[in-house]
Amino acid sequence: MIKAIIFDFDGLILDTEYAEFGSWQQVYGEYGLEMLLDDWTSIIGSGASTIKWSPHDDLKVKLADKYDRETIRERRKVVFDEYLSRETIMPGVKELIAEAEAAGFGLAVASSSPREWVEGFLNKLGLRHHFSVVKTETDVINAKPDPELYLAAMEGLGVTTHEAFALEDSANGTTAAVAAGLFCITVPNRLTIHTDLTHSSLIVSSLADVTLRELCEMAEKFYMAE
Repeated sequence: MIKAIIFDFDGLILDTEYAEFGSWQQVYGEYGLEMLLDDWTSIIGSGASTIKWSPHDDLKVKLADKYDRETIRERRKVVFDEYLSRETIMPGVKELIAEAEAAGFGLAVASSSPREWVEGFLNKLGLRHHFSVVKTETDVINAKPDPELYLAAMEGLGVTTHEAFALEDSANGTTAAVAAGLFCITVPNRLTIHTDLTHSSLIVSSLADVTLRELCEMAEKFYMAE
């Protein structure tokens, strides 16, 4: 019987990923360069320790002696804030949280982002109090796509793999959830829809399109078939 839900954060609760990509794309453009979508999507959902490509490293090579990390960092932050100001909680998230709480479910967040980032946004969105467990890259040795974050979240919730399911948006996050043995519902956003998510247990276009009961029934059938 399903007792808990583990949420990713970036791109699943709040689409910070589109703001990140858009702001970097604009900064690249201001230098007469183009940042490729494939480069960005390759790192979505990954922890800092597992990222093999970064905009700063890329720009350092392409701009050579014109590269100034602090100037670029400050400009990118201004543009990022502009993009993020237009973002709201993703469709269906608040409703699913309300359904789950009413049913007595345990709720957790498992994110590869730093704790300050995740906790800060959850508090700003008025969602932090809904989650009894928040696990971030700060709490583990290996972030996504390693399963350690999901295993830590399950331990914090006091549930086994057959008593919970995961909600993700990215290929790397889905890999982590599946590797932890969880039924993983992937909800692609404007960026991750362009990536390979076929290893997901289930793909839905929006959390607003499904109910808690439907998700639980699919998760339970999945576990029973194992």
